[in-house]
Amino acid sequence: MIPHNPLTIFSPQLLSVHLQSGNRYFVRQTYERGLHTTSSHQQANAAPPKAAFLISEYTELSRAKIHMAELETDSQAYLYDAEDAEHLRRLKIAASQPAGYAIYAPLLAMRKWKPTDALKAKIKSYIETRLKWKPKGSDGLDAELFLQFGELFITLKFGRDHAKVRLIEIEKH
Repeated sequence: MIPHNPLTIFSPQLLSVHLQSGNRYFVRQTYERGLHTTSSHQQANAAPPKAAFLISEYTELSRAKIHMAELETDSQAYLYDAEDAEHLRRLKIAASQPAGYAIYAPLLAMRKWKPTDALKAKIKSYIETRLKWKPKGSDGLDAELFLQFGELFITLKFGRDHAKVRLIEIEKH
């Protein structure tokens, strides 16, 4: 199964909006899901990317540093300060989607996330075998996708039961 990648491409327009909104700090991290995308990125850049990154924005340095602390094993992690001219130049390059790279933002590409049919089947299997829930179809079952420090999670809800699961765990199931 190709990893599900619901995130949007980081663009010059998005960078501009972030800067105008007071975001000064940007955290870059490796984003493996971006390597397997079959989105408009690959259509625009014929070859698959050799590296993919996720760039998250922050108004406060302390929050950006907390995110960076979560990335201690990511050798490509980097903290940009947009008030530094060199950092801003590099952010603009990233937003231009340089050849060989896929750069994403932590925003869903669709307004309301819906899992693919393949992912629905994986969620159903995970719920039945790992959580031991017994929903009938999708009756009363809710699945919401969210990001935490660049990692995708799904919150599963069934009646009064809730579970927060890393998306990769469901995909591997």
